[in-house]
Amino acid sequence: MHRVGVEHEIYWAALQLVPLSVQIEAHLESIGKLTALFNVGSYDAALDVIDDHLNTHGPSLWNLEAKIACLSKIAPDSNILPDLVAQLRDEGAGLVWYVGHKFCDLYEQNSTLAGFAKRAQPEIDSFEDTPALCNYLRVKLLGNHASPEAVSDFLRRESAFSYIDAFEGVLVALYGLAKWPQFGPENTILRNAIGILGTIPSASIEALRKAFGSPSNSAVPYRLIGSPRPRFGAVTLRCLHRLFPDETLFRKSDAGPLSLTEQQIEAETLRILTGQTSAMQSLYNLRTFAAKHQFLPWATALDAWLQGLVVTDVAERGFARWEAAYYEPEKEHESGVDAMDAAYPWLQLYEPASREYALYKTAVQLAQEERYEQALGPLNDFLQTSDQLNLGLQILRVSIAERSFDESAALRASVEVVLRWPGFAEILPFDSLVGNERSWSDLQDFDLLDLAIGLHYTSRGERESKTKFNLELVCKKLLAHFKCESLAELLERIPGGDRRVSFILWRVMVPKNLRLVGFLKTSDAVDTARLQVCQALLDVAGTNKDEIVAEIRRITEGQFARKVEREIETARIFADKDGLRRWAERECREQFLRLKTSRVALLAPSIAQIKASLTEARSGSGNSSDSIEQHMKDPLFALGASIFSECFWKQDDGLDHFLSLRIRHGSLSGYLRAPLERGRLVSQGAFAGSVLETEWKATLKSSTTESVNQLLTHLTLFQEQFDASLEALRKEYVQIRSKDKPKGIFAIGMTKPAWDVYYHQWEGAETFEQFFEACWAAFEDVLDVSLEDVRKFLRGQFTQDCEKLFDTLRRALDQCGLDAQDRANLVTCINNSVRGLQDAVAVVANWFVPFEPLRDEVELRFEQVLEVALRVFKNARPGFTLDVEQHGESDADVFISSHLLPRMSDALFIIFDNVYRHSGHVSGAKVKIVWAWTFEIGNRVTLNMRVENTIAETKSVDAVRAGFEEARAKISSERSGDALVGEGGTGLVKLVRIAQSDTGQFRGGRVAFDISNDGVVSIECALTFLINTLRMAELADES
Repeated sequence: MHRVGVEHEIYWAALQLVPLSVQIEAHLESIGKLTALFNVGSYDAALDVIDDHLNTHGPSLWNLEAKIACLSKIAPDSNILPDLVAQLRDEGAGLVWYVGHKFCDLYEQNSTLAGFAKRAQPEIDSFEDTPALCNYLRVKLLGNHASPEAVSDFLRRESAFSYIDAFEGVLVALYGLAKWPQFGPENTILRNAIGILGTIPSASIEALRKAFGSPSNSAVPYRLIGSPRPRFGAVTLRCLHRLFPDETLFRKSDAGPLSLTEQQIEAETLRILTGQTSAMQSLYNLRTFAAKHQFLPWATALDAWLQGLVVTDVAERGFARWEAAYYEPEKEHESGVDAMDAAYPWLQLYEPASREYALYKTAVQLAQEERYEQALGPLNDFLQTSDQLNLGLQILRVSIAERSFDESAALRASVEVVLRWPGFAEILPFDSLVGNERSWSDLQDFDLLDLAIGLHYTSRGERESKTKFNLELVCKKLLAHFKCESLAELLERIPGGDRRVSFILWRVMVPKNLRLVGFLKTSDAVDTARLQVCQALLDVAGTNKDEIVAEIRRITEGQFARKVEREIETARIFADKDGLRRWAERECREQFLRLKTSRVALLAPSIAQIKASLTEARSGSGNSSDSIEQHMKDPLFALGASIFSECFWKQDDGLDHFLSLRIRHGSLSGYLRAPLERGRLVSQGAFAGSVLETEWKATLKSSTTESVNQLLTHLTLFQEQFDASLEALRKEYVQIRSKDKPKGIFAIGMTKPAWDVYYHQWEGAETFEQFFEACWAAFEDVLDVSLEDVRKFLRGQFTQDCEKLFDTLRRALDQCGLDAQDRANLVTCINNSVRGLQDAVAVVANWFVPFEPLRDEVELRFEQVLEVALRVFKNARPGFTLDVEQHGESDADVFISSHLLPRMSDALFIIFDNVYRHSGHVSGAKVKIVWAWTFEIGNRVTLNMRVENTIAETKSVDAVRAGFEEARAKISSERSGDALVGEGGTGLVKLVRIAQSDTGQFRGGRVAFDISNDGVVSIECALTFLINTLRMAELADES
């Protein structure tokens, strides 16, 4: 059957809508009122408008969606929405009910757009037997205008509900077609359809008419009805002026007070334009915000504005028409704005008299004519010489270079953006340029520095891939190309202050997860190289000194931790609770909150039931009084069971990973095998032909050749049987029990009463944190039982089987006819091996113990913490020597847990660095530290430190005092948070934040600082701890 083109569908809908222009005008007036009320958060009044709309125009999907959105704001935890969905179901379990049900999911308070799409997509895909329905749901629920055919299917079905839905559907269809080249001004039918719609006094229709080049209609009234949409341009200008307060590059902003909606948009827009955090995440947040208002005209317009602002599609053909289709003037005097300006947000932000405005406009005009080289030339010249941070021009250059098929230019342009705005990495086309598992032959023509940065951003989060391999390869080629024998030499080999070099060293080569070059053989060698890089970067202009110093501190503390770790035995069995919690927060929190705060999810039918219901609705055979019964497991129980299961199986974090890492792959068998190797009963490899076999032949000189050969045969068999028992232990028993591993000792299952107990705990959890802890407790309880079973197995069956092997070897030894002395030597070896194996089994059995987090920590006295802090400082400032005089004024012997070390080290480093920066001394200084522990009321212990040093004679006391006053002003300022992330003059602000941290470890701390008239600077810092985070040796001794 021949399909009618979508333009014909729009034309037909337009003919039907024109006679209803009066009703549609009333609908537009209602939308305006509703938008104004949502902008200020007046949801009760908005609900009245929605009810009036229902009474005036009758039922419509638009009205249903608006009502669900409003109710989700007013009463998110009540039964109103579930009752509404139940009512729809009772009226007929058809498409209206299903779409309403999905609206409840989308507008649920804790739902995100990405989460909603993840849940809805499989359901929609399941309707593959009805492609038209699939297309309709994809456009309606997901905004996916995949093809003109999909838009056509959407409009045909949407128009059948009501004339309100027909009008709104036509707008959605036109917006979806705006990017398609075949629906330009030359499409006569579409232009005529928009012309017919022009008789409706809609500001949105007028914007679409201009975008599609449709002729104006003389019948259009002067007053166009629009809704008070957020002022995207004014909000963005406000953000730009906050970032660049002295800049005349952008137009002046007189936005005045912002509405509630505009304030929420401003917060995320500011994060995007700052470019230091993930711009993609902020885009997702804004798209979720818009999706929860998608029944209002401004919602899709916000996405178009954001794409024109930061997405690299701006040079795409059809983009200008699509962007202009959403443009509505924010002020009356803007109604005659140039069509090009309406299509590109940056042309609405740049000052029209600026060179940037002229460059941007010329470049997009040339790009539309596919004259890419002419467009890139002036952009490259200007951006190379300009010291402005022109994000708009930078994004435009990336977009044009990408369309010109010059991959090297596109990569270079993308690198230029990410060096200034690292938060844009996910938006830039790195993956299409250098990712996608491309081979080295496809990449070798790129500049090595650009390629290293591009591969860095495409390989993040990957462990083993071709992209990761390419990144490591390009790093090695960089060092070889510039003939570097160490990483830090790159800074010397590439002159001219190329920012790419410091970026590669800091962001690519310093991270310890990258296998860089062949000459870094050990962890110590890697850390030494990383320290050299950090020390070299401290002298490079434009680098973040605070970040580098923090990295030096992390490296040094890591070295110290490894040194201590070599001396302390750690538990082998582990599941990463923090990693599992982060996964659960990301994947399960939203579902938990939806299940706990709304009963809508309990009404969700299965996919099969939905399909059957819709089939009945289409054929007219359905019974509206039928209700869909639930035969699925309680979703809350299923969620808890999934988290419980992931504690065992999750990659990188679950028990199975650590069993593989620490037990199965060499550690277990090596530890148990070692006593027998020392006893010379087993060799490192196969016994036959081994060095050990040769040694035994040389040793057993007193025995006959036949006796020796018989013994060697028995030793070969003994080793094979012992190794087989170790392999069975490793591969069959120290496993999580499953269908493939039926002998696994770690059992996931529980008895039914135990499941009932945990089900009630999960059901009673009020917060997701309580829910996760209950799931973790179930895992720990089950694991503890399995760990006990492993210990029993090792001390029982495994030990007994090994003893049988030794007994067999002893009997064989008696039958070999060895010389008495040779036999005595063999018996000694066997006995020593038996005792050694028993000791090894006891040690290994202690690996399988319940969770003991303190075993992973080291306890340090304050003197040791001070030693670590001094070492960290010395690594950061190798040319500056601190001569420290210590005075401890406390009788208590307090041990500090290692997890408190980073914060304490931070505090001491800031104090030392204050001496380095502000004392006036060049090569070193003397510092006096007086410290004492104070026990306070409320189970708190305070560490009081007083650090004194005398400033150099060349330093002014008044200047230091003025600096202290400035620091106090910053601390007391409302914008002290801004100072925390700044560099220079902010160390004392950060010290105060550490002392007064709200983490619970240091709450109640204080900082004071002053300088005496004779030039002695004193900094007093009190760090407060909960008493249960420390250990007092005297209290332990008394007990």
